Amino acid sequence: MSIRYTVFFVGVMVTSAVCYSVAARAARASDKGQSPKYTVVSPMTNGVEIRQYPSSVVAQVEVSGDEREALNEGFRILAGYIFGKNIGRKSIDMTAPVVAHPEKIKMTTPVTSRSMDNTMTVSFFMPDGYSLSSLPEPQDSRIHFVQLPARKLAAIRFSGSWNPVAFAKHAEELVKRLRLSNLEPDGEPYYAYYNPPFTPPILRRNEVLVPMSDEDVQSG
Repeated sequence: MSIRYTVFFVGVMVTSAVCYSVAARAARASDKGQSPKYTVVSPMTNGVEIRQYPSSVVAQVEVSGDEREALNEGFRILAGYIFGKNIGRKSIDMTAPVVAHPEKIKMTTPVTSRSMDNTMTVSFFMPDGYSLSSLPEPQDSRIHFVQLPARKLAAIRFSGSWNPVAFAKHAEELVKRLRLSNLEPDGEPYYAYYNPPFTPPILRRNEVLVPMSDEDVQSG
């Protein structure tokens, strides 16, 4: 089965000092609440909540390779941008999470494997106060900026490792619980990683989120 999904990613297993440093900055950003704000519009009794997210600006880069290589490369490129590899050499505060969107990920049912050659769009959320016109121009031409619209997402939270099979199974569980409440997702899932890679798995905040339409939430 071929699917598209989006992964929220705060840090990746990397060995380079610069990426480790950015992961540490991500941890501080998470502690300080430097994450996209949201409002819970519909808490549910089965561990799911419906959230309203505001519009936000992200820096993005598209990379190819196997999953870990693509994530690491995208993370490295965007880390360089916020560290000052931009016109004016301006440092930009780190926020959490970072977003990676793998394209055309192949999975089996039940989910046990994924394709090894992927194209991913990796994104960093820009801090509040920045707009498309006020961000410094990147030195790397592969980086571009996108204004994400306001959106509703259904979310389920869990701890543990970043095993892709575990995330896929939580995505299936989220969709199942929504449908039991007569709600239907309006897109493919997002995977949210809120901690740097050195956080013990039991202490990590992981989430799976799926888009929801306003009409479906209101009718549900």
